[in-house]
Amino acid sequence: MENIIKDIIEADRDARERVLQAETENGKISEVLQQQRVAITKEFEQAASQKKDAYKAELEAQLQQHQLESDQEYEKILHDLQRKFQKESDSWVDEIVHRCLER
Repeated sequence: MENIIKDIIEADRDARERVLQAETENGKISEVLQQQRVAITKEFEQAASQKKDAYKAELEAQLQQHQLESDQEYEKILHDLQRKFQKESDSWVDEIVHRCLER
């Protein structure tokens, strides 16, 4: 009978030890999963940030290109207007004077 009790106590001790080991392993697994979750989240955030930065750079380049084109168009129109004014201003003044004198 004593042997049976000793065997039961030994089996209980072994079971407690296995439960403790399982809990320890479960804790380690949870810790590893948490670390992986953090690493994956960081990786996705970095990838999203890189895509955002690339898209921002692309949009800024497009904006600069449009600004350059607008500036060039403005300069061309301004030059054309100045040239037309220089060419036609005397005739416009003559026309205005002529019409004023006709009245």
